[in-house]
Amino acid sequence: MRLRMLWVSGWGFSAEGFRPAADCLRVRGERRAAGVDHRFFDWTAGRTPEALLRALKTALVAVRQEAGDKADPKRRGRVAVVAWSLGALAVLSLGPALLNGIDALVIVGGTPRFLRAPDWPHGWDARALERFRRRFVRRPMETFGRFLRDVFGETPESIERIALPVADPSVQASAMAGLMLLERLDAREGLGDLRLPLYILHGAEDAIVPLSAASALRERLPQGSLTVWETAGHAPHLERPADFCAWLGTSLREVMDGGEPRP
Repeated sequence: MRLRMLWVSGWGFSAEGFRPAADCLRVRGERRAAGVDHRFFDWTAGRTPEALLRALKTALVAVRQEAGDKADPKRRGRVAVVAWSLGALAVLSLGPALLNGIDALVIVGGTPRFLRAPDWPHGWDARALERFRRRFVRRPMETFGRFLRDVFGETPESIERIALPVADPSVQASAMAGLMLLERLDAREGLGDLRLPLYILHGAEDAIVPLSAASALRERLPQGSLTVWETAGHAPHLERPADFCAWLGTSLREVMDGGEPRP
């Protein structure tokens, strides 16, 4: 029984950042005599917010179709989605009708709403995001470099290799559309109707999405678990790749073995 996985990147990054974890899971799957297929999605698939969401939905539907009919669990494969940051927000925004057709969802450094609101104190001030957007329009390379430093401190070469080439005008357009998604999306309404396990991983030192957002997300889920790494920031899968592989393999063990996952 094969496991189909969709990996969804965060803003400004190629989904290749998940490649070490994907390779690790492939090895684990082979040890269990269960193949693992991977599909990667990043935020260069469209130049408008609407086009980006359509492309993400298309990718998820394609993975589900490859797995087969959910009504016949003995014959179909399993589907798991791993989504980071903007990817997590966008996947959650697809809603229960689509997400309840998969077997497990992994949220890394994610939130159901990026901006602060009267009933959501766990996000950015809208004015801060607007200032960031304006700086990015005027000086994309400089602004993106500052963003990388905010996330990682001193940016290692390994991180620079998986960052999207924002000097490219087409990538800039996609990045602007991604920032609009951060501004617009609010996935909170459908969380209580999700009927699949969600595994949330968050770094206590996350400077982009506060830990309180992950805690509030967990509280709204019928099925879910929250793991907090005290010595990680916004990108635990990049900061601690070996630990991430071990944690992910444990979280998805039953999915990989063909059983029903449990949070």
